[in-house]
Amino acid sequence: MLFLIAIALIVAGVLCLAYVVGQMLRDRQARLSAAAPTEPLPATGSVRVPNTTPVPEPASQRPPETESLTRIDTDLLAETLKVAARTEGAELQPEEQLIVTGVLYQDHGRRIPHQVGRFGELPVRFFSEMRRVGSGTMILERSNFRIHCGNASYSYSAGDLDQIVFQESGVALVPVLPDRPVPVFITREARSVKSFIKKHARTRTA
Repeated sequence: MLFLIAIALIVAGVLCLAYVVGQMLRDRQARLSAAAPTEPLPATGSVRVPNTTPVPEPASQRPPETESLTRIDTDLLAETLKVAARTEGAELQPEEQLIVTGVLYQDHGRRIPHQVGRFGELPVRFFSEMRRVGSGTMILERSNFRIHCGNASYSYSAGDLDQIVFQESGVALVPVLPDRPVPVFITREARSVKSFIKKHARTRTA
């Protein structure tokens, strides 16, 4: 009899303990549910998807945008401007050199007239002391004249010449020294020679 009473007391104690533990769990769950806000579900029964659109940050909180700067090499720019200036200046300057081809004669009698239009119209006596040197090239550089004919070269500056005589078929360079022959250069480019010398030469022309 006592044994049955003891068993009954043990069972009653276990049930009481289970009740107390269950009550504690229900109270804790109720407190957690009350602490977390609940959002009512839509009436249609659809599940609401949270909005994932990023909210723009205020301008004061955004980091400053960095601008991409292209570094200009100042030395290269300065050199480019210098080259452009030299090129522009060279285009504005008159032609510095003229090269023509023709035949060179030396007039040892210094009888070149100033009024005859063509050398072919000169009387025969004017050619009595004229010697043909040969085909050559005349190079004009400002007030300097160089004539290359075969292996021979002749150079004249403005100070070496008394005057320059132009003809339709050539040009004669009259030296200041009376004992020097007059070089007569026959060329089809006589007009170009005349125009160039008029711009650059410092001697008298006829």
